[in-house]
Formats: sequence, structure tokens, C-alpha cells
Amino acid sequence: MFTGIVQSLGTIRRIVPTADGWRLTVDLPSGFGKLMRGMSLAVNGICVSVAEYQGRQCMADIMPETGRRTTFHRWRVGDKVNLERPLRSSDELGGHFVTGHIDGMGKILKAVHRQREVRMTIRVPQLFMRYVAAQGSVAIDGVSLTVTQVRDMAFTVAFIPYTLTHTILGNLRVGDMVNIEVDILARYLDRLRAYEK
Repeated sequence: MFTGIVQSLGTIRRIVPTADGWRLTVDLPSGFGKLMRGMSLAVNGICVSVAEYQGRQCMADIMPETGRRTTFHRWRVGDKVNLERPLRSSDELGGHFVTGHIDGMGKILKAVHRQREVRMTIRVPQLFMRYVAAQGSVAIDGVSLTVTQVRDMAFTVAFIPYTLTHTILGNLRVGDMVNIEVDILARYLDRLRAYEK
């Protein structure tokens, strides 16, 4: 479980095909702290398990299902990625509950710069829109954001200067694809309603 508050930026060092997926190696920034094998880590919102940890490099296995659902296939060596350690019971919940289980991808349709913020409109599959509400939460590439506007198949979020400079979201451009995780509470409420019918 995560909060969607990015703690650091890492750099992709290697992506190597394996018999059952890929082995991802990420260079961690200094001061990120030690990791342990089996520990969870959010990389651009994707929850991975640490397979190996050597010095400042973290290795994790990516399965085919993750490759299908996420922007993983667009990652390249040298790309920066958002990193977040898992939530501890004593931590402050600064964002919202994020599982690291990506629902699918969204496409940046529009970016509007207004003084010190950037508003981006993102199109997602119609299936996800039932879980998106104005003033509700959504995670984009692992970053917890508040939805400002909802349309038929798209929603708008606003990025403040801190988010733009401390995550990879500041590098997004129209046409880019992003990882989307809808609010887990909305998903469970929808599931409960389905059983009540």
C-alpha cells in the first residue's frame, strides 16, 4: 500500500528480457535508504517486489500482465521514474490509498499552463470513468492527484509547481501515455453495489 506521494526519482539502468517477462534495474538516488529482497516498491505507480538490491541498484521482475496494462513497454534506459516506498502504519497519509495495481493507461489530450500550475486533460477507457469523480482522487504514474473536472471519457487534474519539479509529471507532453490507478474505495463501492442489485 502506498500514498501517491513520490519520495524520489530513480533512473532506469537496464531492462532485460527473461523467460517469463523482464528484469528491471533502477538506479536509486543517494539517501533513498536500504531496501530488502521481497520488499514492495512503487515505480511510476507500479508495485514491484525487490528481487535483488546491490549498492544503489534495485532489481525487480516485470510480468507480462504488467507489461500489457502499463506504460512499461515505453520505458527506455536513462528514463527517470517516480519512486515510493510502501506505507507504514506510523506514516502520515498525505495523498490517498494507492495499491500500485495499475488499472490501465491514459493519454494526455491537453495541457494548459496557468500562472504557477499546469492543468492536464487525460483520456481513459470508458470503463474507468465510473470510478472518477470531481474532487476525488486518482493516481497518475504513482502520483496522488485531485480530479478537477470530469467529462465523458476524460478528466482534468492540476499540477502544482512542487509536483512538476519533484516527479516525472513535469516532463509530460500532449500524446504521452500514463499509468492510471483509480481510487480503490470507488472500486469497492461499485463492487458492493453490483451485489446489492
